[in-house]
Amino acid sequence: MSLEVSEESAARETAPASGASSRTPPNGPTARVASWRSLLRTREAALTLLILVVTGLLSLAEPTFLTPSNLLSVGTGMIYDLPVAAGMTLVMILGGIDLSVGAVLGLTGVVTAMGLRSGTPIPVAVLLGFAAAAGVGALNGLLVARFGVAPFIVTLGTMSIARGAATVLTSGYFLSGLPAAYVAIGRGQVFGIPSPILVVVALLAALHF
Repeated sequence: MSLEVSEESAARETAPASGASSRTPPNGPTARVASWRSLLRTREAALTLLILVVTGLLSLAEPTFLTPSNLLSVGTGMIYDLPVAAGMTLVMILGGIDLSVGAVLGLTGVVTAMGLRSGTPIPVAVLLGFAAAAGVGALNGLLVARFGVAPFIVTLGTMSIARGAATVLTSGYFLSGLPAAYVAIGRGQVFGIPSPILVVVALLAALHF
């Protein structure tokens, strides 16, 4: 009797489990098709497809849309928005919101320009602009994280403060007469590509990684 039980136990141990083949993960073409389907369902794929469709329609409506000169013009027009959008992306990923980014950007430019007009060296003037932006950001973070004020309310207030400060500092007038060396930074080119575009691309790549 014990011999028969031992033989049955051995048979059960060596026999493949029922349905084992059905639990085997798919491989080959089936797995690749499944991965592509899951990729196409993502929001990023939908946005990419939308951009391609809009680009195609614009190129059909205006044949010069995809010319290198026009693409460089479009890229140059986006160099101010992309860094702000990249920073806002990080804020929104963390579940926050910042309404003051545009006003802080303007205040940064005003502080930098005023420093340059007063004879401050370019690196120091740029650092002063960054310090102004960092000060507003630190105030936002302090009020939100330390005192628990809603980000919407905080950044709405600092937006008004930054915008008002920029208006008071400039008296509502445009700032001109900047050093030629500073102006050349924004107008320079590397291999025919405007240097601000390369700076923004490098910034986006750094944020991505």
